[in-house]
Amino acid sequence: MPILRLLDNNNDELLKSTKEALSVRFEMTDMGQLKYFLGMEIDQDPRTGNVSVRQTKFAKDILEKFSMEMSNPVKTPQDPGLKLTKAMCEGGDPWHTVPVSRYPNRLTRTG
Repeated sequence: MPILRLLDNNNDELLKSTKEALSVRFEMTDMGQLKYFLGMEIDQDPRTGNVSVRQTKFAKDILEKFSMEMSNPVKTPQDPGLKLTKAMCEGGDPWHTVPVSRYPNRLTRTG
C-alpha cells in the first residue's frame, strides 16, 4: 500500500497492523504525533487535515548562538543603489561571519 494512502486513511486497524508489520522488520518506537523534526516545528490538525511547518525555534536558536537576539529586522533586498565599503564596517570580529555563513541555507521560509 502506498504510504500516502496509509497516511490519508482514517482506518485505525490498518494503521495498527502497518505499525506492527514495520516493527517486525525495523526497530521503532511510536512517539505519537510529530511535533518537531530537523529544526522544523510541525502542527497537524486532524479535524481539517491541515499541516503547518515553522522554523521559529531554529531561527531563535541561531540568533541566540551568535548573540543577535536584539537585531532589528530589515526588508531585503536592500536598496539596489547601496554601495558597501570596508569603511562602513564597525570593525566586527571576522570570525563571526564564518560560522554564521553556514546557517542561511538551513533556514528556509516555511510559513
